Amino acid sequence: MNDAKQGSRFRVTVPMLCLPLCLAAAGCGASGSVSGKISYKGEPLGGGMVVFSSAEGKSSASAPIGPDGHYSIDNIPSGAVKISVETASAKPVKAPPGGMPTPPPGAMPKDIGPSMYNQAPQPKGKYVAIPENYADPEKSGLTYTVTGGSQSYDIDLK
Repeated sequence: MNDAKQGSRFRVTVPMLCLPLCLAAAGCGASGSVSGKISYKGEPLGGGMVVFSSAEGKSSASAPIGPDGHYSIDNIPSGAVKISVETASAKPVKAPPGGMPTPPPGAMPKDIGPSMYNQAPQPKGKYVAIPENYADPEKSGLTYTVTGGSQSYDIDLK
């Protein structure tokens, strides 16, 4: 009879001890989704990339900036982040003088034609020049604290 009481007490104690540990473990693994618009001097950026880097430098998450300045990043570990924004990747690319060389006859399928060799690939979006310091998370001055779940955060560069 005494053994039954001890067994019963043990079953009640173990779940009570595990509950706080399970809750603590669940909180440590929380991640969030952040979306919003990025603008420079009140005008939306038209392309580029935004990067959220953990303040400790352990992880980062990035997303392209849409033509209307919108961005959305999923699965960012919760905690303090430093933010960097670059628009150089949206800058138009100019073809070299005379375009790219035309390949020798028979070197490419007939349905493609040489006209593709006279054009440089163009990035998506509209290029907006911003100060270079925004591309460096250590110099941008942009920070945010990510929490679990979905959240909105607009970034206005000055």
